[in-house]
Amino acid sequence: MTQETQDQPHFFYNATLWAGNKVEPIKGWFSVMGGKFQTVHAGDLPAQRKRNSTNLNGRHVLPGLVDCHSHLSVSAWIPFTLDGSGWHNKSDLLRDVRLQAKKLDADAWIIAFYADFFRLGALPSLLELNEAAQGRPLIIQDFSLHKGLASEAAYERASISRMNFSSRDLETNKQGVPTGLLKETVNGHTLSIALTQFAQQFESLNMQSLLQAEANRHLSLGIVECHDPCMHPKLQTSAERFERQTPLKFSWSHVKSHEQADYVSDNVCLSCGAGPRSAKMFLDGADDCALCLKPSDVLKMSARSVGQAVVGKVDTLRAMSRVKLTYREGKIRTPFLRLPHDGVTQQIVELAEQGVRPKIHALGNEAVSCACDSLQKSGVTDATVEHLVLMSDDNLEQVARSGAVASLQPGFLQQAKALAASNVHCVLKVIPAKSLSQVDVPIALSSDNPCGPLNPLANIRRAVTRLSDDGLLVDENESLSPSEAIRAYSIGGQQAIHGRPGVGIEARAPANFVVISGHPMHSYSEVMETWIDGECVFSQGWSTLV
Repeated sequence: MTQETQDQPHFFYNATLWAGNKVEPIKGWFSVMGGKFQTVHAGDLPAQRKRNSTNLNGRHVLPGLVDCHSHLSVSAWIPFTLDGSGWHNKSDLLRDVRLQAKKLDADAWIIAFYADFFRLGALPSLLELNEAAQGRPLIIQDFSLHKGLASEAAYERASISRMNFSSRDLETNKQGVPTGLLKETVNGHTLSIALTQFAQQFESLNMQSLLQAEANRHLSLGIVECHDPCMHPKLQTSAERFERQTPLKFSWSHVKSHEQADYVSDNVCLSCGAGPRSAKMFLDGADDCALCLKPSDVLKMSARSVGQAVVGKVDTLRAMSRVKLTYREGKIRTPFLRLPHDGVTQQIVELAEQGVRPKIHALGNEAVSCACDSLQKSGVTDATVEHLVLMSDDNLEQVARSGAVASLQPGFLQQAKALAASNVHCVLKVIPAKSLSQVDVPIALSSDNPCGPLNPLANIRRAVTRLSDDGLLVDENESLSPSEAIRAYSIGGQQAIHGRPGVGIEARAPANFVVISGHPMHSYSEVMETWIDGECVFSQGWSTLV
């Protein structure tokens, strides 16, 4: 917006506005001045006000979209790495690694993202990875970013050994020899070192330009605010400089952990950009999801798996056979809770004493229970619990009592085939957005980019339809209405970052909004313009100011 229109109101009319605290659609108009919404009204714009105005021609206007969980500092590198999304088997993977190795110096890193280990089936051995990489350090990331494949040279570069890391994160065969598969902490540690050294291979790459290019991609999708949940401590200075230069409202968290890894921050009291100081805590992993099930639930899952195997569908039985289970206190549990309840409580108390807001990673119902129990014991209510992919009915009230914001990623529903293979969806709620909102838990929707798809309009639609890419309908009772989903991706996202309710399109609120070509539930609708504080920061070329 020009200086002239900053000093006097500019009117936008003939649009569908998703306005107010409930983000309900109305046909109407609004005005912007001084970076804020001055007025928001239903109906037609009075004729005398059309001199300084823009006809939006029936387009839809959404509140500025907020991605409270996007790994921007990781996804910024992806254009310079291998894309594993098209790999269907290990032969595809090894072929592309060999081709990439021929292009690089003998000691250069080979990095790949977006591989789907579930779809690949049999993974290559460490020897096969070594041969394909021709002695180079290699790391291949599963789309979840929670597990990866690494060559022997990568092990050496990252100083990986069973002496340094937990055996649960470092897979070995029966003879104790590494298989090449890395999980959780050791995977994150290796990727962190790989990206740091990878940057040194390209003298022409500038960190600020990489971050800004990725920020521009966020802006082009209607995202006005973004939170990176795991900022590498070595990028603190670059992140602070970038945050001052970009129009995107950018914040981040540091990682607090009792485990040693390259990405763990020794000082979580550093600034976190446009958000409050916050720290990420990991209670479980992706494959290593902390679950607690009744014996009857496990029997139900097993019976269903056997029944499917009888008709030739053996994937579920194979998946069940790989799950590690323990029996304790009348419940069957997966042994993947990374800290006991008392340890989590202690870490939350330590953060609170330093004025640092906890962001707690909890995928499984056992991890969610631990997070909520620890928050209540510590007396801390200003927190965000992230993911909450698999939950029991008991968890719902636990989250409500904790006072935390729940941050969910509907884009994970695209991988419903892998979830269905475990049959756990038969006994637990999957990404229970509706159930959480019904017990008055403030919810936010986000992407977990690059683990999940970044496009917020697509993620909003998935939160409503609950359909996977394969057409599977997942837990349809958890479907949100379009207004609920848009609210969670805007006002809810602000609350997940800042710990206080956000604002949408309403008078005196910051003029953060997105103009889209059609109804947000239509797959062909796209972002035309993105506005932050009354300034157009992205445009398709169709200018609203005429």
